[in-house]
Amino acid sequence: MNDPAVRIVSKTALFRGFASLWSVHFTHRTHDGGWSAELEREVFKRANSAAVLPYDPVRDEIVLLEQFRPGAHLAGRGGFTLEPPAGLFAAGAGDATALARAEAREEAGCELSAFEPVCTFLVSPSCMTETVFVYCGRADTRHIGGVHGRRDEGEDIKVHVMPFARARAELDAGRFEVGLTIICLQWLVIHRDRLRAKWRAASVGGA
Repeated sequence: MNDPAVRIVSKTALFRGFASLWSVHFTHRTHDGGWSAELEREVFKRANSAAVLPYDPVRDEIVLLEQFRPGAHLAGRGGFTLEPPAGLFAAGAGDATALARAEAREEAGCELSAFEPVCTFLVSPSCMTETVFVYCGRADTRHIGGVHGRRDEGEDIKVHVMPFARARAELDAGRFEVGLTIICLQWLVIHRDRLRAKWRAASVGGA
């Protein structure tokens, strides 16, 4: 990044693996026009990702995936989470809708026929580089279910098809703890009526 308001003094790789951990020394412009003291922070570098909430506008149902997450377990939150399909860009960048479509097919056995952008957000900007591109995808939930995922990658993913009314009730009760899931459902609460009208009309028109 070439940002005149930031000076990177040094970057040192502390660990390289599936992701990497870096020690970064930097200064930045302060709000009074000066420069900060030199600071050191550890930054977790991880590939960007794409996620999609499959939604059936006819049956008014969503698709969420249940799988074990070691970070959630170590945080004392149980370990098994409910999340939309998502995946990392293999080369750090690419076509976000194509990745979201592929992940929905691989992780949920779900074919998506249309997309609506939800948002783009930083996972934890103080210490992570990962940016997530989020969509809602039109799905037909009639034959979706079962256990999916790539066994060679250790995936064991149970698919849940959930009525919107139940998802809304669970959201309002604070039972979802994954930020991505909350973002997707809050967006759907706001846009559901518009989306149902648009996608149901497209279905009637043969789209």
